[in-house]
Amino acid sequence: MNVLIVEDNANDRRLLRYIFEHHGCTVIEAQDGEQGLDLAARHMPDVIVSDALMPRMDGFQLLRALKADPRLKSIPFLFYSAAYTGEQETKLALTHGAEAFFIKPTEPEELWQKTSLILRAWEARQGEPARPTVVESEAEYLREYSHIVATKLEAKVLELEEALLQRTQAENEVRSLNAELEQRVRERTADLEQQSNELAESRQALMNLVDQLKKTNESLSAEIRQREQAQEEISCLNEDLQRQKLSLEDSNRELESFSYSVSHDLRAPLRHIDGFSLALLDECLDHLDTEGQGYLLRIRSSCLQMGNLIDGLLKLSRLSSIPLQSEQVDLSVLAREVIEQMRLAEPERRVGITVAEGVTVTGDATLLRSVMENLLGNAWKYTRKKEQPIIEFGTTEQGGRQVYYVRDNGAGFDMAYADKLFGVFQRLHKAEEFEGTGVGLATVQRIIHRHGGEVWAEAKVNEGAIFYFSLYKT
Repeated sequence: MNVLIVEDNANDRRLLRYIFEHHGCTVIEAQDGEQGLDLAARHMPDVIVSDALMPRMDGFQLLRALKADPRLKSIPFLFYSAAYTGEQETKLALTHGAEAFFIKPTEPEELWQKTSLILRAWEARQGEPARPTVVESEAEYLREYSHIVATKLEAKVLELEEALLQRTQAENEVRSLNAELEQRVRERTADLEQQSNELAESRQALMNLVDQLKKTNESLSAEIRQREQAQEEISCLNEDLQRQKLSLEDSNRELESFSYSVSHDLRAPLRHIDGFSLALLDECLDHLDTEGQGYLLRIRSSCLQMGNLIDGLLKLSRLSSIPLQSEQVDLSVLAREVIEQMRLAEPERRVGITVAEGVTVTGDATLLRSVMENLLGNAWKYTRKKEQPIIEFGTTEQGGRQVYYVRDNGAGFDMAYADKLFGVFQRLHKAEEFEGTGVGLATVQRIIHRHGGEVWAEAKVNEGAIFYFSLYKT
């Protein structure tokens, strides 16, 4: 099989070449869409695997050009991209003739298996009428594609503005506390001065009244003790405010240091390991036996896994600082959208899905989508080995409160280890059986706790699991 790879990143291009050549394919490489279009016309490959975001001509423009050429439009076209991974991009790709939209990074063997399944399905359809594709004018196409790009840029700008707003609010709170304390000090000082003046006047008056000397002395002692206590309270308030200020500054520094360490200090060595392993595959392949090649592929896979772990930690660390945006959220709609995305990613799977209608809650839509993605994604993953997989999303009542759940009939787990379920990097299944980072359920728990709720699970080994969660304790 002849494969044309269109990818501007040299490392990704070398990895894709090795994956397909490892399975006996002949590979042709292009660095952008224009070069890919030229090579497709000259070599007529059996399949084209392309990135989405590239210089000169991107993947969407390449797909449009191929489908406009009668000689090239029947070549199966697969997207493999990390830049555009949303539902709109996937829909745009499929409606314009792409066979599938894979998201980077994907493990080498998994990418090959998915590609093989899609190509077999494509070959099986060759005797059937051609799948209709959208034919638009260039202006209409550019408007649709520009809308996707603009939406992503707007989302990123909103994210940055939100972070800036949060920091500004924190600074304003500190300033407000300082101002409040200063005002309280001034008011208390004025009170003490007034009390002191009154005391002096009283003492002068009492000096003229010998018979009231004892009462005057007792009153004076009480006033002195009150003043000393007030001074101690002011000192405590000053110290407490200073501690809060230092704690806030330390937290900000620790967060900045952690983010820098994860994004730079940890990622840089991973890039070096990844680059050198790819260089070995590219330059020393003839000197390695099958076992050595397998070791290098494991190194590459481990680099990708470590990158995913770092991304998961960053996402988990940001959850506490993201302000909640409460609104009406339809969990039923979110569940169906998440399931549709999983079906698009693995169209060959047949899973029985049940989603309760009209399940609405009040909460942060973005964070609750993450909850549904993690819980439904786990159910989808752990039913992979079942002949008749079943996934259900619904609601029930427990202890007088509304409870939501995701149920599956998959691998399940031993309840003896349930206390480890929501810990970071705590996994109850081997990585060889089911992929994952061990951060997803920790993310779910943190989001649910931020909504004032609880999350727990029940399961039996090989009989499935059910994850419950509630929102806003009453």
